[in-house]
Amino acid sequence: MVTMILMLKRRSGMSKEAFRDYYENGHAMMAKKYFAHLFMDYRRHYVNSTRGAKNLDESGALRKNREESYDAITKIDFKDQSDLDEFERIASLPEVSVELRKDEANFLDRDAMRVSICEEVKTWTAMNTI
Repeated sequence: MVTMILMLKRRSGMSKEAFRDYYENGHAMMAKKYFAHLFMDYRRHYVNSTRGAKNLDESGALRKNREESYDAITKIDFKDQSDLDEFERIASLPEVSVELRKDEANFLDRDAMRVSICEEVKTWTAMNTI
């Protein structure tokens, strides 16, 4: 399996609610149109809060009204490298590429977007510790 992780930030001036609604009801449906046959799994994880030193005040409490670095983390699983290659081929077709970029401009800050191809390593879960 090959996994693509996308770190996404909403465009300036857009609420978190509007971002999520557009992503789920617009962009995700476009992804389904072009790529459903290639995705083993397609999940969006919406960030509610972030933990870490930059997000904590001097007492260690979570800072209020702190802007999150990203609004969504998308995880796409492909069966293998050939399916990822096919995804990239389709996404680069001129007619698809133009449509995707135009749609992304409606809700994403493309300059903040980060895309990583990952290999998953499962170490243990709660079920394995009993």
